[in-house]
Amino acid sequence: TPSPMLQALLFLALLSTTVLASAISKPLSLLKVTCDESVAMGKCTWDNRCEALGYMCDSSNELCCPVVDYMDEKWNAGPALREMCEPYFAVVNIPGGEPGGECINTLSIPGVCPITDATPFVPCVTRPGYGTILNCPLGSSCVEAADRCCPNDYTAP
Repeated sequence: TPSPMLQALLFLALLSTTVLASAISKPLSLLKVTCDESVAMGKCTWDNRCEALGYMCDSSNELCCPVVDYMDEKWNAGPALREMCEPYFAVVNIPGGEPGGECINTLSIPGVCPITDATPFVPCVTRPGYGTILNCPLGSSCVEAADRCCPNDYTAP
């Protein structure tokens, strides 16, 4: 039998592989994210993440760009109140839009699974003071921009 030290190292290696696999969102990893600074929600963090819901780092890991579909009116729930929206909605400063931003549904992010009985809302992003932790049940992956776990076998229509 392996020594306790080797068992611990193997466990950590397995855990880090599982966390990495659940952190990668297949549909979003294929997106080329770019935006104008007018719609960006600040700069990317030191670990190339965006703190704002509905945003991802651009391809140069500099600006946080919206990945919600703010161009399609069906996803727009109206103006943000004090620059805040209801859960599942992202604040986007649409050029020519409402001052303070508009609330766009995060279900408009390409590849995000819908909220159903089979795929209930399960938040996955935790941001303690030292970094970002992604947590999803076994068999699902975190779509970080939507703060939502989706089944690994989900394919967008």
